[in-house]
Amino acid sequence: MIFKKPGSPAGSEAYGGCPGMDSLAVMMQDVLTQNHALRRENNELMDQVWRLLCEKANLLAQVRLPTYLVVFNGDPARLPDFLIQAASYVNFFETRFSNDTLKVAFVISCLSGPAEEWVVPYMERESPILGQYERSVDALKRAFGRNG
Repeated sequence: MIFKKPGSPAGSEAYGGCPGMDSLAVMMQDVLTQNHALRRENNELMDQVWRLLCEKANLLAQVRLPTYLVVFNGDPARLPDFLIQAASYVNFFETRFSNDTLKVAFVISCLSGPAEEWVVPYMERESPILGQYERSVDALKRAFGRNG
């Protein structure tokens, strides 16, 4: 799109005789052309992002989420494996376990027998440790670890 004084012929006279208007008009045309090309490229990139998001959603829909069936009953020999599996599960499903309280609640839900009995006093007094994942794991290690 070239801007010119209505009814004027092409050339420097086309812009009311203002010096430099021809070069400004050319620069403006270049800017508009670049803008159009960038908009087209942006639209193509947005389409590609949309396709990739759809592909990701389809792939995630095909994945079967594993159920967590490991239970810790207080056996010191099983504690390291239990903690590794629980941490792996929590890390894999990090959106489900977005804070320490949710992580601790998950670990507690996997306790049975003596380990479950061990956590009851913490729950009854609403201990702050229940909102601190690392401290809860450390307490579990102290209570049921081979050196505990």
